Amino acid sequence: MNRRKRMMENLDQDIRDYIERETQDNIERGMPPEEARYAALRKFGNVARVKEDTWEESFVIAALSAVVGLVLAMAATRLLVQPGPQDIPRLSETGVDGRVFEPWVFRCLKGATSPRGII
Repeated sequence: MNRRKRMMENLDQDIRDYIERETQDNIERGMPPEEARYAALRKFGNVARVKEDTWEESFVIAALSAVVGLVLAMAATRLLVQPGPQDIPRLSETGVDGRVFEPWVFRCLKGATSPRGII
């Protein structure tokens, strides 16, 4: 079941519950049942419009939440990357010194099973 259908079914149930409660309150105040239901529906307003407005509002809230989440993630990423000292070389500025690398390669080529002990 997709999200919109599930949300609309829940909303339908909430609307029915509200109208039933309001109808019951009206009956307890002394209104006949048909008049009580009509008064409850009048008080609630246009059911179709309420459903559409609720769907639109939930979509807008979900979209805004997604945007806020992305902005917070970007800000957190910048905060985590930024605090390091500026004089430390970045990965793109580093390289491998052949004097350290060559003995390890030659040992591996000669049949050594592990480079342990070199570094």
